Amino acid sequence: MREYWLYSAVFLMGMVVARHDLFSALKRTAAAWRPAARTVIGLAACALSLAMGSYLGDRFMAWTTLPLCAGVILLSAAHGPLWRGMVRLGRHTTYIWLTHTYFLYYAFPTYLYRLKHPVLIIAACLALSLLTALVLETVEDRVLPALGKRLLYKPLPQEGKEP
Repeated sequence: MREYWLYSAVFLMGMVVARHDLFSALKRTAAAWRPAARTVIGLAACALSLAMGSYLGDRFMAWTTLPLCAGVILLSAAHGPLWRGMVRLGRHTTYIWLTHTYFLYYAFPTYLYRLKHPVLIIAACLALSLLTALVLETVEDRVLPALGKRLLYKPLPQEGKEP
């Protein structure tokens, strides 16, 4: 039951941030700062998040997530290509989120955990999930509409004509 409230707090905080568009406001505000200042403050926010996470543990995950997100926003605002890459990756996050646990714990745990280093495991899982997301989106955009037109489409009867 404790985990339910823990993760609920993270989702509720995300809803508030999304509802009030706080990260876009932070990005607009940070646009007036010098890139060096954005980089230093972004790195400090990420370090604060990691320090809070190791000190407070999982009980306060919702509070450790905010500085990390703010740090990433500030770092990406300082470096344009990073921001564009994050936006491109953000288009696929739903499928990535839906498939990463499956690959990590059920489909390929032996192969992924053979990499041994956590950064390599995360990178491989992200790459596999992103590839799967691209395939699923291609199926969703191209194959399903074509199948729907051929298999599921039934024209509506027009008035005065028998079907």
